[in-house]
Amino acid sequence: MAHELSTKSTLMDASLAGPLGVVVLKEGREKTLKLGHPWIFSKGIERFSGVNGQLVEVFSYKREHLGIGYVNTKSNIRLRMLGFLETQRENLLERLIKNSIKKRENLQINSNALRLVNGENDGLCGLIVDLYDRTAVVQFGTLGMELLKDEVVQALKNSLDIKAIYEKSTSISRKEEGLLPQKGWLTEEKSEQPIEIFEHDVRFLVDVVHGQKTGFFLDQREMRFYLRSYVKDKKVLNLCAYSGGFSLHALKAKALKVVSVDISGEACRQMQENTDLNGLENHEIIESDVFSFLQNTTEMFDVVIVDPPAFIKSKKDTSKGVRAYRELNRMALRRVQPGGVLMTSSCSYNLEESLFDTILLEASLMEKREVKLVQRHLMAPDHLKNIAFREGEYLKTVVLLC
Repeated sequence: MAHELSTKSTLMDASLAGPLGVVVLKEGREKTLKLGHPWIFSKGIERFSGVNGQLVEVFSYKREHLGIGYVNTKSNIRLRMLGFLETQRENLLERLIKNSIKKRENLQINSNALRLVNGENDGLCGLIVDLYDRTAVVQFGTLGMELLKDEVVQALKNSLDIKAIYEKSTSISRKEEGLLPQKGWLTEEKSEQPIEIFEHDVRFLVDVVHGQKTGFFLDQREMRFYLRSYVKDKKVLNLCAYSGGFSLHALKAKALKVVSVDISGEACRQMQENTDLNGLENHEIIESDVFSFLQNTTEMFDVVIVDPPAFIKSKKDTSKGVRAYRELNRMALRRVQPGGVLMTSSCSYNLEESLFDTILLEASLMEKREVKLVQRHLMAPDHLKNIAFREGEYLKTVVLLC
């Protein structure tokens, strides 16, 4: 009986075969794809025929055509879809990339630096594209997207008036996909010098090659704008300040004084360069571990910003990471004047919002500080969100009145 079923399924798969491979899902597993979620895990696949990593046509158990994606047999996320119920392979990547760009044209972002492709949220699983003026920085995070690299580069050239494309594929996901990190220029033309960008009335120099992430933290743009309403004639402390995003916006909004702390000497150098670029003063830049700084300072501030790197990079780091977030926020609260504001963030994908709230509550209780929630994270609009894809929610920012 089992042999007959297997033979029948194989014949049916053969009848579906075309230039692409074929994936047939188990019964009922097509429901999430139809809702817009782009992933199918290993237990959801009935059978797969084709070349690992290359494109496949996806069918339900009843052989309904569901779209096009790619498979990685080494990943627990076995199948990732491209677009939503796409049926045509021709120019697929270019069509999806152009669609992502077009969506952002109506957002009226007051900057020449923005995210053009936001991975799964734009139907382009494993692909991030950030634009800095006329230089695109790309990240390929999966095997399937890695194999489509040349097509992505050509699609970007056809879709944008760009000068250069730099690859910065260094995410943890590449290791999980069986890939090594990759960095380098993908075009003959290169942007060797830092690229000048602007956000509203603030200018920054971005080093896409040596800078963190793709060169700048574009996802916090709206929170930088939001901060400006709190800082006039106030003393501001910016912890893990990187190249001074929050700091320079605060100074532009007439903060009395800004103290910026970062452990990286290069980040501090960039901060000073950006401060000079904008002709700003009253900016004290301190190269230090933020825990050491907070332990040794007694200065009080009206506004304190905490935007650390991810303390929880995988689930096994959760306990240690929770302790680090709690201690950092406890120490930061101690430096906030009564009636002041704490703006604190976590970019740990594996830290749920409810647990982050608990951490902040525990930190406030340890310091015997009553805090009230004023605002949660304002998402940068170019980081478009697929509401069916909850896994894409990584950045959490909370504004507390202390």
